[in-house]
Amino acid sequence: MASKVKYLDLLLRKSQVVRGATTRDILSLKSQESQGRAWGKRNGYTIRRVFRENLSAYKAGVKRPDFDEAVQALLDGESDCLWVYDSSRYSRKGAGDVLKVLDRPGKRLYFYLNRLDTEVPADRMRIVAEAEQAREYSRLLSEKVRDAKAVDRDAGKWLGTPPDGLKVTKKGKLKGSKRWPMIERIYDEAAQGKSQRRITLGLTADGWTGARGGPVRVSTVGKILRNPVYLGWQIVSVRGRPQIYLNSKGKPVRVFAKGFDGIPQATWDKQRRVAAGHELVENFGAKHADYVPA
Repeated sequence: MASKVKYLDLLLRKSQVVRGATTRDILSLKSQESQGRAWGKRNGYTIRRVFRENLSAYKAGVKRPDFDEAVQALLDGESDCLWVYDSSRYSRKGAGDVLKVLDRPGKRLYFYLNRLDTEVPADRMRIVAEAEQAREYSRLLSEKVRDAKAVDRDAGKWLGTPPDGLKVTKKGKLKGSKRWPMIERIYDEAAQGKSQRRITLGLTADGWTGARGGPVRVSTVGKILRNPVYLGWQIVSVRGRPQIYLNSKGKPVRVFAKGFDGIPQATWDKQRRVAAGHELVENFGAKHADYVPA
């Protein structure tokens, strides 16, 4: 009588590169898969499926559809064993994610690097302890990254992708890119009373494109005109809107590189007054040869 086929799933995960990550955090997925396939062959398993992840699980709220599917397949009996290279690769949400398997007889988890096996009663306590250690590591890493960002933000360093028309210097500051003349033009024309639609049509006619190619959009022009970063201030997003960032002393922080002035405050103020209808521009109401309805 033929023996029952035993199915093995491999759960492979490689974190996105994080400063301070341990060497085992960046082991390639290919290397993990080779180890898992060799282990499965030695233990009489047939590989059913390989799940691959490339993300940072320490981030709060991160979704892991491959992880969820792999665990559910084990619980539903589609696989007989789930192989994971390292217990910290499995989950960083604590003991709860391993107890749901430990409390189900016949559901096997094997952590290769740690040599931990749910089929070994003595390993149960270590598996739970490793899960809690991974959770604590995740919490500390998250705090470390958050604190480092706060220090950089207070120092006036730009974090992330620079806004359109700007680029990041080696010191983390912002200065004008080759698209900066377009930003100046948008502010100057807005201060002159041109509508965002007229500004957009003019830019397109003169060959300007969006930051990622394609046409310049009216909504993009509007967002540029409302973003105080172009005055040189560090910003944060509040409900999707850019706001001037205040440090621990309640002071705004400059983010522009030395020698780069950005949009003059007078131009910013005027275009905001015109947009709000608090100031009328010269020849208001006259139709010029280039008139385009707003």
